[in-house]
Amino acid sequence: MNPTPIGPFLGENNRLPDYKLGAGDAGAFVRSAVNVDLTDVGTFQRRSGASLAIPGVDCHSLWSGLASSFYVDADVLHRIELDGETTTVIAAGLPVARRMAFTDTPVQVCCTNGLDIFRVAGNALVQLGIEPPHMQPSLAVSTGGGMYAGTYQVAVSFLALDGEESGASFPVVATVPENGILTISDIEQRVGFETCVYLSTANGTDLYRYARTGLTELVVPVPFLGDGVLCRTLYRTRMPPGQIIACLNGRLFVAAGNALYYSEPYALGLHNPAQGYIPFAENITMVEPCQNGLYVSADQTYWIDGSVLTADLNPVLPYRAVFGTSGPVPNKNECFWYSERGVVVGDQDGKVKNLQEATVATSAAVAGASMFHEHNGLKQMVASLFGPQQTVTAASSFMDAEVIRKETSL
Repeated sequence: MNPTPIGPFLGENNRLPDYKLGAGDAGAFVRSAVNVDLTDVGTFQRRSGASLAIPGVDCHSLWSGLASSFYVDADVLHRIELDGETTTVIAAGLPVARRMAFTDTPVQVCCTNGLDIFRVAGNALVQLGIEPPHMQPSLAVSTGGGMYAGTYQVAVSFLALDGEESGASFPVVATVPENGILTISDIEQRVGFETCVYLSTANGTDLYRYARTGLTELVVPVPFLGDGVLCRTLYRTRMPPGQIIACLNGRLFVAAGNALYYSEPYALGLHNPAQGYIPFAENITMVEPCQNGLYVSADQTYWIDGSVLTADLNPVLPYRAVFGTSGPVPNKNECFWYSERGVVVGDQDGKVKNLQEATVATSAAVAGASMFHEHNGLKQMVASLFGPQQTVTAASSFMDAEVIRKETSL
């Protein structure tokens, strides 16, 4: 019997019966491809092996950004150095088995484990944002001064040495008579911070910085004309923690349950709890920035175009992304994720394309992890899934019980 060459190969296909995988002169599909790579010319090559670079005990939350990479081993956060084989301990004593999510920002890497939200400062992990004052100041009014008659508002905040400021306390109000004196007491102090005292003009609505102080009491004996720095952190709090974190156009985004929270512009640690969130019908499984907007997955997959304050939620796919499987495509204004129906690529204008749905019936999963892999001329998205379910949409003439790794060339 003479051998009959087959190929070129077009990729995997489990939607067709195994006796209909040929596509004529165009080539042929294969039902299963394990530990091999499909090249651009339709040939298979053996996948490269791997060797242990960094040992660990209970490693998870591996992430690589623009300039640094991190992972958690048990309760310790490590940074992977540029040689790929040595690590630096950033923090210890983290809650065990709590997944850490990371994102690059214009300033530094931020991360959250669902219980708190942090930033990486050099070789240390510190809280992102400053907790607002817990106590409101007390006001007392007396006569014998020079203040104008009217109602005054007072609030306080904390100021760090690097200029970062906390949210301000809820304003307290006092009515001062003509030629009165206003005494501000019980001014909360915190170690390592200055306290900023903000005061309105008579019957004014805006608050201006009256003093930066380490004292617990201040006396205002003369008219205040509002010539200080305007209070811009009134009614603001720290950004809440969550299961996903991302950054786009100077704002930080955190998904916690079914709510997408966002920070104030260029103040990543500050959040407006009254307005700074978008609720969804189900828990959010993906938040992926892409140049001009955000892809968000909850009950389905949405595109938020432009400013989050004015943009609409535009549904782009009627199904969800698998949690933990999204990322940017290097050197392109595109991103990718593994969905309930296979690998999807989205561009900067909200246009999406499912790369697998036409030929591969994929398995839904509870969560996963993914990476963009470029090696030997191949560009691939590699996904590892947790809790995959047997699909019922594949052709029934074949069943493959061995699943090593799924990947799609981009």
